[in-house]
Amino acid sequence: MQESRSLLHDMIWNGISPDSFTCWVLVEGYGKEGKLLSALNLVVELQRFGVSIAQDIYCYLIAALCQENRPFAAKNLLERMTQDGQKPELEIYNELIKSFCHCDCIAEALRLKKEMVDKKIKPNLVTYGAVIDCLSRLGRSMEGESLVGEMVASGVVPDLAICRALFNGYCRENDIDKAQSLLSFFAKEFQIHDTESFNALIRITGGKGDITSSLEIQDMMLKMGLLPNPLTCKYVIDGLWKAWRVDSASLVK
Repeated sequence: MQESRSLLHDMIWNGISPDSFTCWVLVEGYGKEGKLLSALNLVVELQRFGVSIAQDIYCYLIAALCQENRPFAAKNLLERMTQDGQKPELEIYNELIKSFCHCDCIAEALRLKKEMVDKKIKPNLVTYGAVIDCLSRLGRSMEGESLVGEMVASGVVPDLAICRALFNGYCRENDIDKAQSLLSFFAKEFQIHDTESFNALIRITGGKGDITSSLEIQDMMLKMGLLPNPLTCKYVIDGLWKAWRVDSASLVK
């Protein structure tokens, strides 16, 4: 890479402006060697010499920074890209939003989502999925669920991953009633029937000795056409056993 960069300097000093392909080869070369900082410095250096940086180079570097969990550096590069007259597309915004969400920087992710909308770039399932998952993980499942209405209004249908993210969020927040109503809502409105999450509800309620709720949840599954699987039966039996032990202990007293 050192020889390649020397040749690049020779080109520039001889009045030959490197084209997009030459820039791409050098940037990708540094990237493959794991020298992302060198690639970024190269871009800055080329710009000082008046070389125009192609959009695919910006996108490559932003994605690489996101993969290294450096979303703030990636955001700075996005701003430089915009100042350079380039227009970021949906995919690059999604990379940034996913990276911010992975780092639990939800405020930055929400700001980027708003920026997308302001620029008439429509958030898609990937955008909403990342933000909702992060909100749910941070104990803000109610905010995450409110985005479901927004995405449906914009023509984006939620998927199983979003359902599970919200369900797990409510369970972590110990709001079992909300978790149960969420599963019913997704089954009714989007035909998303998540046996795994229903089983988790039965396990949680049974673990608390609330076998009545466990059996009600199993009945709900049957009414939706979901057949109990071996785990369902196991959790129901475990719940019955725990309830029996609790009742037996109370009788002894």
